[in-house]
Amino acid sequence: MTTPTILVINGPNLDMLGTREPGIYGKGTLRMLEQAVRNHALARGVQVDFFQSNNEGDLIEEIHDAMGRYDGVVYNPGAHTHYSYALRDAVACIDVPVVEVHLSDVAAREAFRRVSVIAPVCVAQVKGLGVDGYCKAIDLLCDNDSFERLGEGYELRYPADEQVIVGEEGEDVRLDARAASAQRLGSVRDAFAAAGLDAIVVRDTSNIRWITAFDGVFDDERAHALLVTADKAVIHSDSRYSNALRNASAQAGGVVLVDDERCSHALFAQKQLEAGGCAFSGALGFEDSITYAEYVRMAELFGAESLAATTDVVLGLRAVKGPGELARLRAAQAITDAAFSHIVSIMKPGMEEREVQMELENFMMRHGADELAFRSIVATGQNGADPHAVPGGTKLEAGQCVVMDFGAKAHGYCSDMTRMVFIGQPDAELRHAYKVLREANETVEAMLRPGVTGKEAHELAERVLADGGYAGKMGHGLGHGVGIDIHEMPSLSTRNEAPLVEGNVVTVEPGIYLPGRFGMRLEDCGVVTADGYEAFSRLGHDMVIV
Repeated sequence: MTTPTILVINGPNLDMLGTREPGIYGKGTLRMLEQAVRNHALARGVQVDFFQSNNEGDLIEEIHDAMGRYDGVVYNPGAHTHYSYALRDAVACIDVPVVEVHLSDVAAREAFRRVSVIAPVCVAQVKGLGVDGYCKAIDLLCDNDSFERLGEGYELRYPADEQVIVGEEGEDVRLDARAASAQRLGSVRDAFAAAGLDAIVVRDTSNIRWITAFDGVFDDERAHALLVTADKAVIHSDSRYSNALRNASAQAGGVVLVDDERCSHALFAQKQLEAGGCAFSGALGFEDSITYAEYVRMAELFGAESLAATTDVVLGLRAVKGPGELARLRAAQAITDAAFSHIVSIMKPGMEEREVQMELENFMMRHGADELAFRSIVATGQNGADPHAVPGGTKLEAGQCVVMDFGAKAHGYCSDMTRMVFIGQPDAELRHAYKVLREANETVEAMLRPGVTGKEAHELAERVLADGGYAGKMGHGLGHGVGIDIHEMPSLSTRNEAPLVEGNVVTVEPGIYLPGRFGMRLEDCGVVTADGYEAFSRLGHDMVIV
């Protein structure tokens, strides 16, 4: 049997152990630490090597070189853990399990020390156990056969005072594209048949993405058309996308065919429908969101009498999310939660709204977001009274409430969350407004379940706000659907009298807006379950004061 080999890496300033803040790090030297770890490894039948450097580049090289040479890595990154994305990426790109170790309990020290950009790509974190923490890390590597990285938002899933945390298997965000596409095509066919149609041309890119279940193909350009008939589905695009589409189609079992002939989408549809040599004489549905110019081209080829506009046929099907979609929505929310925890740790008077926005968005992009779900809103003081305020140069001031509405997009699905941060102790008016707002949010979330209508949910929120003294101060709908797009069906508003069903994903976002004074909004995104509502965020609603 091959002897397991583990690399122990110590980062900057750990060569100064024994003289560096002995009240925190102890009086033992680095050499003494290494000897204690070596003795423990020997007792476990493990070979251990050591490396220490104060240089980021040398540490990156050592981490890279660990691949293929070591069975595991025990890594104390020192201060690098708080900011070095280069070292984070180095750990992320190797397939060797890495356990992050800290001699002191970083969660009980200064706020900046509680942030680790490296921990999410490690399989475990050990803190506050001194030299014994290194030994515990070796035990973890020896006693486990499989490992999962901690992942973004790990700090929200584990108690802050827990000294040893180990990655757990999360939800599988992979979709079985063949099964998903076949099932969704079946639903589309049932829908257009019920409407008396023989085929439908889908032009909305998000609808096409949902039906095909293709990942890694589509961008924001409206360059595709999907023709669905009773017996086939063909996507028409151009050479910029054809290779990616064919690869995705092959991975999905060829359920959706690909056509990249250089012609208009209308002509493509005609050629497909008349492939047998007979003129198409059925009813062809199209989405009413197409341009008038495109409708004219279709009418010229098929005749206006053969065309039938459809409204939200596919969007209505998308309103009920399956397990794979919910896993992706939760993954996007985990990034968004982590971004909030990060921004709270650095917000202070004097920062500009735009600075906060940029840091939020950069954090999400650095920590797993495909893109932003939408442009973030950061509004302080009286700017918060504008629900869709554009962040600018206004500085955060003590006594203000800062509204932040933001979300990551991950695995093609969006998150959407709004939270407030109070700069310094809020006055009595702000505290009262937040109390009422929180009550409105939580009262509605407690009543949501299948059978409740969007109108009923909205009206309940309005009543709670009115009882608290803020009648008519919301102005917008209570919530909306979220999925591939940031705004989907169903809505929580007075216009929606349809009952919610299990699998609907909706936001709950009551607001209070007092122009010239302040604004607040408290928003969760979650799923309607068989017996209630599950918010995706794990942050809770306690007042956040910095």
